[in-house]
Amino acid sequence: MFQKTGGKYAAKLEVADGKSFIFGKFTKVRFSEPVFHGSENSVLGWVLMTTIQYQDEKFLYAPDVQGPMCSYTLELILREKPEILMIGGPPLYLAGFRVKEENIQKGLKNLEKIVETVPLTILEHHVLRDKDWREKTKNVFEKTRECGHIIVTAAEFLGEKNVLLEAVRKQLFIEKPPSTEFQKWMRRNRTTKKHVKPPI
Repeated sequence: MFQKTGGKYAAKLEVADGKSFIFGKFTKVRFSEPVFHGSENSVLGWVLMTTIQYQDEKFLYAPDVQGPMCSYTLELILREKPEILMIGGPPLYLAGFRVKEENIQKGLKNLEKIVETVPLTILEHHVLRDKDWREKTKNVFEKTRECGHIIVTAAEFLGEKNVLLEAVRKQLFIEKPPSTEFQKWMRRNRTTKKHVKPPI
């Protein structure tokens, strides 16, 4: 799909899985092998983690690993030893009905292990979609403080205020509902929605 869209503008397309690329003299971009999108054998498939290393400084981006819930993914992150990690935490808002509670707890426990090792952790994605995310991750924050490390959101990292729209989606839907036309479009089947632009 990417080849048919944005990929057609690229001079070259290369599969990144497990590969490293050098830019200039000091910048190395390394991609992990595919890791589970969440727990082991997740039906959601796979994602790649990306390490950007400039001389001795390492930034690791681990999107959609959901904690990580998978022990092997945790092992890869700890082995990488980044100074800064941006990671997708567990989907707290899906606990008990879309995601097993035990997997959520495993993701939180693994996140505790990460903050013990990584000096600066930036939380993103799923974990911030729950309005009570800070309360539900209090053990992670306590562990971070004990180690003298830092855990923040991307907004906080930039010195900005958190505006977590997904966490208040239901409230926003009541206060500022979408147009009638958009709601009709939302009720259409998936196939139709792929071919008809939303009335925004």
